[in-house]
Amino acid sequence: SVPVDAVVTHEKREVAFLFDIPYSWDAVKSVDDKAEEIKEVLEDIDKEVYYAAINTFGDHESEYLVKPEEIEREIRETAGVLSPSEVVDIFQPKIRTEKEFEDGEIRLRGKETDFRIAVSSRNDIKHRVEAVLPEKAASEIKNSFMNSHTELGKVIDNRFVLEFEVTEDFGIRTEQEKSFKDFKDSVKSIFGSSVNPVLGKKVSARNSL
Repeated sequence: SVPVDAVVTHEKREVAFLFDIPYSWDAVKSVDDKAEEIKEVLEDIDKEVYYAAINTFGDHESEYLVKPEEIEREIRETAGVLSPSEVVDIFQPKIRTEKEFEDGEIRLRGKETDFRIAVSSRNDIKHRVEAVLPEKAASEIKNSFMNSHTELGKVIDNRFVLEFEVTEDFGIRTEQEKSFKDFKDSVKSIFGSSVNPVLGKKVSARNSL
């Protein structure tokens, strides 16, 4: 067995993450030696393995040390996975919403608008985003498609639907493949810039006397 504090795997990716939590400064400073020990133990394994020690002490120079707040990003980018909650964050409009959780699905509902969105995934790799929008917002998204010559899902009546896949190198594949950053930028420039002004006006109108 491998002498580490935690092991994280994903059933759809041939990758494993081994994590240590050093409980002393001496353990932090000897993390490179621990990494070499693990390499020897796992030299015959056919799975891609990543080792890191979670550093809660002071600064120390080692490629194997990560800060606690970096762990989620390391796993996400290295394995090529996104949780439904991370996808929801990308599409979250600038309004107050209520969040509901079901197995493999997260739903957002606008508190003062008729906006609804559902993000579903069974494996953190293939995702489906479906939003019910005010007609004006749906129309604005269609206009953005035409003006930017960029496709980001489909708009059918007042319903926005996007299916995409996260690649092993952490790209996003829709009709075409792009980087995660470019995907987020597209969502912001097409979905966000079309939806937020419309929803904001509806909130103001409903809240006004």
